[in-house]
Amino acid sequence: MMDGLLLKGGIIVFFIALVIILIKMLAIKGWAFRYLVGTAVVTIALFIFGGFVTRNTVTNLTAANGIRQADGSDKLLAENRAYGDGLIALSRKDYTKAMDLFTQVSPDDQNYRDARAKLQQAKLEYANQLLVEGKDKLRAGDFTSAVKLFNLALTYNSNLEEGKALKQQAQAKIEAMLEKLAAKKAAAELAQAKKRIGQWEFGSGSIGIAVGQTKVSSTVITTYGFDYDSRGSEDSQYLWLLISALNNGNSTVSVNPDDFTLVAIDGYRVTRNEATFSQKYFKAKDLAAKNTNEGWIIFFVPKGSRYTLQYYGPSGSVNKVIVL
Repeated sequence: MMDGLLLKGGIIVFFIALVIILIKMLAIKGWAFRYLVGTAVVTIALFIFGGFVTRNTVTNLTAANGIRQADGSDKLLAENRAYGDGLIALSRKDYTKAMDLFTQVSPDDQNYRDARAKLQQAKLEYANQLLVEGKDKLRAGDFTSAVKLFNLALTYNSNLEEGKALKQQAQAKIEAMLEKLAAKKAAAELAQAKKRIGQWEFGSGSIGIAVGQTKVSSTVITTYGFDYDSRGSEDSQYLWLLISALNNGNSTVSVNPDDFTLVAIDGYRVTRNEATFSQKYFKAKDLAAKNTNEGWIIFFVPKGSRYTLQYYGPSGSVNKVIVL
């Protein structure tokens, strides 16, 4: 603003000086000379004044144009650039970039009415590209990556039926693998439990238990006042366990066959069968420190190959897996 005032002041001073010069020239003798000099001065003054007016007009037009650009031409320029760059990205199969660029173009812009169609085209072609990548992962056995790619493809094209079918196929492969790993892990655990069956197992308290022998039968002869057969049913069996108990503490504790429970794999629990007492059975005993007690306990249980022997008595508790 200060520059404009200085310029206007300078022009006023300049015109005043011209007027003074013209007045003095009129006093000079020689009419022709005065006419030529005056004409030259007036021409120069008009030239300077015209330049000033033109400069202000251009400045005003530029300012007005800047207002118009701020009102919308910058946005049009940005959309034009985004649209052009989007077409280039689409031709280069850079679909994620193309989608990002086409979303920058207003769908209501009459100059780029097909931007929405180009955006949809990029989505569909990207979905197909992901489908191909998922197939490669599926063939390579990378089922987890395949499922991720198929899921991503379906987010861009939910009607991709082949993607849905291949996703289910990959998920089935994953489930089969998990089942196989679970079975392998269970087999390893069973093998380890079978290996440990004769080893001492400790829990809370001072009592440890081990199983020296196991056997099964469908019939047991017992003696309880008279002889009789106790036959197992078709889906049950008598399980014989030669159990040892070790008092690992520093004081005497009581152990009893009733302290033992056998749990089948389905959670069915049983205590010792009365047939136990017709054998060299595990007797109730006050067990001194560092001493052991051994004997048979017979359980009538559902048929199976894995059970858990639980001890719960005055000295604490122990769980021991039994694998036949």
